[in-house]
This record gives sequence, structure tokens and C-alpha cells, in this order.
Amino acid sequence: MIVDFEKAVDIYNRIDINEKTFYYDPSYIEASSLDSENLKSIFFAKEENGQFFYHAALIGEVGFEGYRDLQTPYGYGGPLISGSTNFKETVIQEYITWCNKNRILVEFIRFHPLVKNDQHYYGEVLTNRDTVAINLEIEDIFRSFSTRVKTAIRAAKKSSVQIISSKESQYVDKFYEIYTELMNEKQTSDEYFFSKNYIKDLLDCDNVYLFNALTENNEIVGSSIFMLCDGIADYHLSATTNLGRMLNISHILIYKFAEYAKEQGAKKLYLGGGTDNSSANSLLFFKKGFSKKMYPFLIGYKIFNQIKYDEYKKIHLTEIGYLTNRILFYR
Repeated sequence: MIVDFEKAVDIYNRIDINEKTFYYDPSYIEASSLDSENLKSIFFAKEENGQFFYHAALIGEVGFEGYRDLQTPYGYGGPLISGSTNFKETVIQEYITWCNKNRILVEFIRFHPLVKNDQHYYGEVLTNRDTVAINLEIEDIFRSFSTRVKTAIRAAKKSSVQIISSKESQYVDKFYEIYTELMNEKQTSDEYFFSKNYIKDLLDCDNVYLFNALTENNEIVGSSIFMLCDGIADYHLSATTNLGRMLNISHILIYKFAEYAKEQGAKKLYLGGGTDNSSANSLLFFKKGFSKKMYPFLIGYKIFNQIKYDEYKKIHLTEIGYLTNRILFYR
């Protein structure tokens, strides 16, 4: 059931599903694993008469009695399953048996709202927050935006900002610099920080794009990383300078890539949601200006050894003095 990277790529490329996103691609999982010393990529796959089970994840040590956990990387993931009821039941049981034999304590999944692979998940599924996606199948994308977004884009155009799609080192280095400075300013949690190697490895992938905004003086004032795979495009990471924010750079970067993705045949550009599950979240408000279409973001988890999971929770509470509400409370 465990396959190497090359086999995972071969199987994933042959999977025929209506909606595909780069977040599930083995190359994305591999790039994500390089950003952590404690997590490694692992690929589960099985094919049988056109039926398939594919699950790419990160595996790491829990720090308790030799147990390990499985999780999707930053973004989304989870098992993709297609076939008869008998095939699904058999392959899921095979996977669960492997997890039990290999001391997997718990698995945590972030499902992509447009892929909807939560429907065949074998664990618990919870609704987390609302997210936004732009419909690229309509004739006039710009016209579908809210008045405030259209106004921001028009203002950016008047400032003579130039948008360039390039992954040359000068743009990659500047994106890393701007993004890291922005995260430090916002004092965000560690999960939103990435190494320069991660950024470089990710941008080495053909399906990943870096759109950059330059002023008339060729000053880079913002950049966004997008991903494109078949019918789904994704807004992955973005950062702007103070000047870039004044010039509404984030708005025009999304608009320009939406136009590009539409030309490439993408059906939707997924923007994601806010930084929390509040309907008043400022980031969610920003994204809702591009589309009224909302999609629920779901998370899933499977505790393979409830007794040990609860035991570790008690130990962790004693040692640390508090518990978060996260499934992977120890991370």
C-alpha cells in the first residue's frame, strides 16, 4: 500500500476525477516535507481494475511511546477514493490496519472544499469555516466582483502598476522577504512561516506561479503564489509592502491570475477563507468581494488508539498546564 514518490506521481496523474487541485499532487507533499525536520512525506496508493485509493500525507513522531501521526500539509489533502462499495471498504480497512500496526495515534485532514473528498472519509468530519471561490466559467469575471473590488482594481491600474509572471531569483527572494516581514508584523503563529527552501522548491513545480507587482520605478511591491491543476486554480500565499497595500496590489494580482487561469481552462479560482471561523473576519471580507459563492471548509480526523490518545492528553496537560482545542494538541 505504501509507494515511493515516482509511483505516487504515476498513479496520481492517472486518477480521473472531476475536480483536481495541486494540493494533492505528490510534488506539493514532497515540497512541504522539506520545510520541516520532524515531518516526512508518505504515499499510500492502490489500484484495481480502474478503482483507486490515493492518500498523500506527512508523517511525524508524536513524542509519546513511539507513536506517530499523519496530517495533510499546509493547505489541503486527504484520501481520494473511487470504486465499488466493496473495494472502498476493503482498501479503507487495509489502510486502517496499517495505521494500527505502525503505531499511528491519530490522523488529521484538511479537505479541499472543491474536491469534496470528505464524502468517503472513514473518520469524523467537522465544519470549520466558510471559504470563497471565483467562478471562471462566466464570460466577464470583472463584472462579477463587488463594487469595492472593482474600484480597487481600477485604482491599481491608474497607478501604472505592472504585473509580471516570473519565478526568476530576484522575484522569489523578494517575495520571501516581503512575506516574512509581513508575518512578523502580524505576529502570526509558526504555521504561517515558511523557509526560503520551501518557497524555492514549491516554485520549481510547473503548476505553481509567482505573479509580481512592480511600480513605474520597477520596485516590487507585492507578489502572490498561485497553483493551477486541471479545473482548479488556488490562491496559495501572498504578501505586499506598505506601498503595495496603498496601491491595492492584492486585488489586481488576484484579478490578473484569474484572467490567466480562465485562459488555461480552469473553472474556479479558490481563494480560501479567513484566519479564523468568524464571519466578520477581515480576510474573509476581502475575499468575499471577489465572489458571492461560498464553500464550507471541512476538517477530518481519525483517532486510531483512543485510550493512548486520552492518556497522552492527560500527560500533556500536566506537563504544559493547558490544552488547545486542536486535534493534534501537542503540535
